[in-house]
Amino acid sequence: MFLLLTTLPRTRGDRSLAEIARTLETSWPAAKRLEDPHHSPTLKQLEKVAAALGKKLVISLE
Repeated sequence: MFLLLTTLPRTRGDRSLAEIARTLETSWPAAKRLEDPHHSPTLKQLEKVAAALGKKLVISLE
């Protein structure tokens, strides 16, 4: 999860957080929490974010 939180700002590129929030049909503060390392998003939230960014959520254990 830490990797997502550190890469989300880079992954969203030129898209603003407000635009991501609109795509996710949520509020700006809720979208901002996804970049907060003290917040633990659900798998469903992570899947929605990945889809909104045109990405695929991949979880692996190494």
